[in-house]
Amino acid sequence: MEVVISILCALAGLLCGLMFLWDFASLSANGGNRRGFVKVAVKLLIALLLLHFHFELDILD
Repeated sequence: MEVVISILCALAGLLCGLMFLWDFASLSANGGNRRGFVKVAVKLLIALLLLHFHFELDILD
């Protein structure tokens, strides 16, 4: 079960990371605002936390 959770966390982290890159590129191309940068920063934080949890599960096995 831990393997499935680890894989799901990794995939979710990568997906959030790609969403961060996409949103950051479009935000900076359109001249972003503060609210947009906060949303992008939250997406980056979620991606990093998911990937950190994935590696923690791999270390515990």
